[in-house]
Amino acid sequence: YQAVSVEGEHFHVGDDVVVSGHCEREVMVARVVSLWESGEGEKEAELKWYYSPEQTASGRLAGHDPRELFEAVHTDDNPLAAIDGKACVLEWEAYQRWLDAPVAEGDEGEDEVTYVCRAQYHPGTGEFVPLNGASSLAEAARRGGLAPLAGALAADRPGGGRRKLSRFSEAARLLTPHAAPSRLPCREKEREELTTALRSAISGGGKGTSLYISGTPGTGKTATVHHALRLLAAERGLPPFRTLEVNGMKLSSPQQVYSLLWEGLTGQHASVARAQQLLDKRFSAPSKKRRSGAEVVVLLLDELDYLVTRTQSVIYNLFEWATSGHAPLALIGISNTMDLPERLLPRVHSRLGIRRVSFLPYSHSEIAAIIADRLTGLDAFEPKGVELCARKVAAVSGDIRRALEVCRLAAQLAEREEVRAVGPPAGGGGAAAAGPPAWQLQVFHGTTNLEHLRSSFRAEELEHVQFVSLEVDNLTNASHNELLCTHWLWSRAAAERVLIFQTDSLVCRPGIDEFQSCDYIGAPWALDELWCAGKPWLTAVGGNGGFSLRSKSRTLACLDACGYLRGQCEDVFYVESMPKVGGRVASRGEGMRFSVESVWADDPFGFHAAYKWLTAEQMAEILDAISRRYAEVAAAAAVQ
Repeated sequence: YQAVSVEGEHFHVGDDVVVSGHCEREVMVARVVSLWESGEGEKEAELKWYYSPEQTASGRLAGHDPRELFEAVHTDDNPLAAIDGKACVLEWEAYQRWLDAPVAEGDEGEDEVTYVCRAQYHPGTGEFVPLNGASSLAEAARRGGLAPLAGALAADRPGGGRRKLSRFSEAARLLTPHAAPSRLPCREKEREELTTALRSAISGGGKGTSLYISGTPGTGKTATVHHALRLLAAERGLPPFRTLEVNGMKLSSPQQVYSLLWEGLTGQHASVARAQQLLDKRFSAPSKKRRSGAEVVVLLLDELDYLVTRTQSVIYNLFEWATSGHAPLALIGISNTMDLPERLLPRVHSRLGIRRVSFLPYSHSEIAAIIADRLTGLDAFEPKGVELCARKVAAVSGDIRRALEVCRLAAQLAEREEVRAVGPPAGGGGAAAAGPPAWQLQVFHGTTNLEHLRSSFRAEELEHVQFVSLEVDNLTNASHNELLCTHWLWSRAAAERVLIFQTDSLVCRPGIDEFQSCDYIGAPWALDELWCAGKPWLTAVGGNGGFSLRSKSRTLACLDACGYLRGQCEDVFYVESMPKVGGRVASRGEGMRFSVESVWADDPFGFHAAYKWLTAEQMAEILDAISRRYAEVAAAAAVQ
């Protein structure tokens, strides 16, 4: 049957239903897969079950919503009489709308049977697979899906909706550097200058137009250009134009810009050499075939510094095409180097110097104004706290991304402190109310070693371990690097702070909280390591990825903004990309305190593959210290 009626209530295939459990207090939810009547006249239903977090191997984690369920992969046949009534299991986006919707009179009862499902759960492997379009399990914390706090911490959304958000969660969301605010305060002068220049260029067919924009990192250069282009796109009466954007940092070589530009213009792929020839033919000479009203192309070259070559031919060609006056091309170059034109050859300098816009570092008053603008209507920060942050950052760099990050972390810390002060939500109890341990363990494994891994844990430990299959037998170095740079892996991370450790790593002592302010930290690299050749700045940071602490949101931002190229070392990619998305990479000194690999340090938090680099005496010193420390911990536990 497609539908049946039981005591006046109709049930259809595809409905979510509540099913009688083995005990009176047990609530079980399932989806109706099929309905039929047996030869004996018994009405039956095939049901696909949902698991609650407590029924999974990982237990309830901090990122789980109070109404979280997971779709199972198996079904069971049950008598229709076992169905108690209808339930409503929503996808994440629909659930957000339901939370925000006003509660109509008489609808209070639906709160008890409404749930959200973002992932499928495989009981055999313990693996969670996000459903199409769903967020990761940890994203609820970033989007306001945390369990409601007690009344002192919660603020009702306008309209009487069901959602209750901590003001600090909302502040942290708004202070994310990539939150894309609707306004860009304190850059009105620069935006107007850019808008005027681009409007003139587009109206004039783009011919002979190039802009050079410079400023230190975090001064709003790229954001201001994007904002100006959005305003022009919405402007009536302006000729049509389109924007092509190339980030020099994403290119495997500077010359690759030719292929990307040709593909963006024509949709056709061409080799670097062929693309250069075609572009030169297209832009360098007047064409009788080209229409006078052809669509203007605005080419945005971000991270222009990365296009500098020994002969400087790439930058010269691009700006020469833009200033030749033969093609509808307007070029915008963005660089973190204030004096880049002066450091180039005279023939290149003459092209970059057509029109320049400089972005100065933000002052403390501007930083304070930007933070206040983002937090409009939200009582989360004392004005003195914002002022202190603004003055500290302005004195060092004037980088607005750093100021936003400092305030975002402060909001997260404030929320944790208030949660501890208030305690668990009212009505909670038992182990779930007490909350999970501070750190959960996720093990990504091959197709043949799951049972071996599970046997390495005691039964009570398995409650806090989640196993995720990679669906391969083993990994090569290349496939490992690629895996660490996939959305597939990072979307499955169950928390914002992720400690990655390979099997040749070891935690030496307590103290990880010391490093929580870093978005990426690992052991520092030695000066003579292969991947540091030609990149001396890599030796100034703590970058080794084998044993590293990372921010999930910043990692995903790197993948979205910078793009991983096959063949790169994953840790080098993240170290170079983090500053571009407002992330903080640890200094060399911090890295030495965090981990030891090829560079010796006293009393590190952990180490990775140190036996490959250190002397036998140094390894013995580390291992002796670990033995003493864990003997002290064991003795203290025995006394308790």
